[in-house]
Amino acid sequence: MSVKKKKETYQNHRDNQRERILDTAERLFIQEGIDNVSISAIADAVRIARRTLYQYFPDKQEISWAI
Repeated sequence: MSVKKKKETYQNHRDNQRERILDTAERLFIQEGIDNVSISAIADAVRIARRTLYQYFPDKQEISWAI
């Protein structure tokens, strides 16, 4: 696989992961209210580690702004 293809594949994965986080967070925010949803709850629902989620968003406020 070429370097360009690897970079493209990696970027696609990151884009998909980001969308999964946002979609899941939005669903949880609607169901439970933003104040009642923790970063841990979002990470658990997406089935990723909190550490991974923090690679995409530094805090819950940034997630809510992105939605």
